[in-house]
Amino acid sequence: MKRIDFSKNLQVIVSYSLIVATIVMLIFALGFMTSFYELFVNGSSEMYEFFKDLQILNNAIFQATIICVIMALMLIPFDVTKKRVGIFSSIYTLIVAVVTFFNTQNVLRVNKYFADIHRGMDFSELTTYPESMFPFTFTKIIFITVTVLAGLTAVLTFFNIKAHSDEESE
Repeated sequence: MKRIDFSKNLQVIVSYSLIVATIVMLIFALGFMTSFYELFVNGSSEMYEFFKDLQILNNAIFQATIICVIMALMLIPFDVTKKRVGIFSSIYTLIVAVVTFFNTQNVLRVNKYFADIHRGMDFSELTTYPESMFPFTFTKIIFITVTVLAGLTAVLTFFNIKAHSDEESE
């Protein structure tokens, strides 16, 4: 009985953590291009082209983030943030996990491509540009975190349904 209660409490904590992580992801997505503004204003033509091409990553991050935020917030009406959920909620959490996984794969692929280009650029002519990989690193961290939380939410939800049905059959 204690193990089931712990698992249900963990499900609630992970569900809310997923919602918070997607909101952090949205705030980050809204400001992603800010780090690269100097390339647009004072950079060479190569840097300006990189800035323009970076819109592809910005778009991928933003679209994936909007989907993740909406899906995470929908955990509330599906009562996944409660200790006891139904089968439809469990199916929904599985859908959230799968969609999040594929969105993350797409974003991480594009992120790596642009991070490699950024790493190879010469920024010596820009005196005020902080040559930081932070936006690319944080993109990777936040998307992997959200994917893990979505997967964990799905696993815990299914586990708790099974545990509840086992509890009722006793």
